Amino acid sequence: VIGALAGSTKTLKTTVTAPTAGLEGRWLSVKEGKQPYVHFNHPISQISYGQPGNLTHRRFDKPRSSVTLGKQPAAGQMIVAAAVTPWEHVGKFKSVTWFPGTGPPTIAATPTAGSTISASTPIEITFSKPVKKILGPEYPKLSPEVDGKWSRPSPHTLKFVPAGFGVPLAADLKVELPEEMEIVQADGSTKNASEVTWEVPAGSEARLTQMLAELGYLPWKFTGEIVKKTPEAQVAAATTETPNGHFTPRWSDTPSGLKELWQGEKSVLIEGALMSYQERNGLEVDGVAGPEVWEAIMKSVIAGDVKPEKGAANGYTYVWVNESSPETVNVWHNGKMIVSDAPANTGIPGAETELGTHNVYVRYEETTMSGENPDGSHYNDPGIMWVSYFYEGDALHAFDRASYGSPQSLGCVEMPLEEAGLIWPYTPIGTPVTVNPA
Repeated sequence: VIGALAGSTKTLKTTVTAPTAGLEGRWLSVKEGKQPYVHFNHPISQISYGQPGNLTHRRFDKPRSSVTLGKQPAAGQMIVAAAVTPWEHVGKFKSVTWFPGTGPPTIAATPTAGSTISASTPIEITFSKPVKKILGPEYPKLSPEVDGKWSRPSPHTLKFVPAGFGVPLAADLKVELPEEMEIVQADGSTKNASEVTWEVPAGSEARLTQMLAELGYLPWKFTGEIVKKTPEAQVAAATTETPNGHFTPRWSDTPSGLKELWQGEKSVLIEGALMSYQERNGLEVDGVAGPEVWEAIMKSVIAGDVKPEKGAANGYTYVWVNESSPETVNVWHNGKMIVSDAPANTGIPGAETELGTHNVYVRYEETTMSGENPDGSHYNDPGIMWVSYFYEGDALHAFDRASYGSPQSLGCVEMPLEEAGLIWPYTPIGTPVTVNPA
């Protein structure tokens, strides 16, 4: 009594152990028109189910061992958790997958088949029948091949975790199956197919430009946040964590035309830089950053494989042609003018030289040129020297004329033999050529 009057307190702690309820099946076979049910080994008072971030929570006045998941598509997958008592939190969520009760084997994939994934996204494939019955002891084949590891988290499920560079950027990842099966789609319908596919988007053009600059394929240099030289860090920088930074000209006397292109038509310079990179690294030259190119460039960045500067075929070259009278060709390389106002001829009316900027895509020391004249007659000129094609049939090349400085060609940029021979070594694949109007 005295203690109570003095205001003393006493705290008691009691630990109550509640029973748990386990799912009695995570792979459900559902008859057509019926709802999927989950069954527990102990009656439950509450349940949560649905997709992460969009869950349904239900409480029951009377505990029950079987609960319907409501009206659902013919096949699908969701997470489920339950509690035996009404006063506790639901337990650990587990994945539940249901399939049509009849028909061929059915597959539900996480992420959903046909969706967009990242290069490092793990994929899970859940089969309506045990994996061993469908695939035997083997794992399915991935196309394209991807570094990583397969595992079997359950008798019905396969999981693949990518490693290193992961799934190539700008690629469609496919899991090849031994036969056609029903593949669960995003809307819960199924589609008969012999492969499960996902799309992996390309990296950002911003990061592509940064890497091409770092490797010396652009006339600008990039200064910014440092990316670790690991596959994982490079993939992240190419996709979700583009480094902050800025570009500055590599040379102080960069031509005004090149600066204008960087500000307004940067894509043509990026295309040319890609073509140069592809040609130097034994890849198909198309100026497009596909799966092989993305991985190769990231590997080059990790290895510090920078394009050399010394030599006519190295460094960076920009060519511009002026159609104003007299017509001329100019060549700038690594901060210096190699050729200024060399005499040239462009295309006659009806066979004009294409205006704008295009990149050198094929070149020959000597070749035969043939085609059709504006009047419909044909020409065939063997022994044409120092040829660099930059747009369809338009090329820089040598051609013997009585005079130069005016439209005389069938679309090409003609030059005297000496000037053409001097320019040709400076126009490797990917060199941008601008033709300015009169």
